Amino acid sequence: MPHDASSLRTATTTRRTGVRCTEGQEVVAHLRPRRAQHTSPAATSWHYLLSLRLIGLTETVLERIGTHGLGVLVTIKRDGRPQLSNVTYVFDGTRVRVSLTDDRAKTRNLRRDPRASLYVDGPRGRSYLVLEGKAELSPVAAEPNDAVVDDLVDYYRTASGEHPDWDDYRAAMVRDRRLVFSMTIDHAYGMPGAALR
Repeated sequence: MPHDASSLRTATTTRRTGVRCTEGQEVVAHLRPRRAQHTSPAATSWHYLLSLRLIGLTETVLERIGTHGLGVLVTIKRDGRPQLSNVTYVFDGTRVRVSLTDDRAKTRNLRRDPRASLYVDGPRGRSYLVLEGKAELSPVAAEPNDAVVDDLVDYYRTASGEHPDWDDYRAAMVRDRRLVFSMTIDHAYGMPGAALR
């Protein structure tokens, strides 16, 4: 991990946000840090996550939402209105991933406009976090042992543990024309509170 979260200073918090955030305040972060000369794309992604400290959240995104959970995926319909879909997400500290079906409206929305948001609610609705970015969609699963299905196996393991019949699962991913949505965070906002997961 190229940045140490503990090294982010309170003074930076005040400078970047203009306010000191406490529990119960809504906070917003435009997570677009200046790119240092040595910064790789991976390092920039980690900086996005750690920069949540700049909006008053004392944990990283991973600590806030966990490695998996239930959320609402927001995509943009053709007429510009949002479409909301309940999803199971997995999060590895860098990317949000969701399993999608090729023929669903949200998949068509993302192919037309890759902007997306994931809303994760907190306990009893007293806190929340919204993660925004641009979606990347994998190819549709074509063979039971192709790379897309391997990624879907990893997604399932993270979200639900071991499947009772992996051969059947792999075949179903091809039959259902599944693919993987992934998104790296470039903006976040929410209401601080207890950890969401």
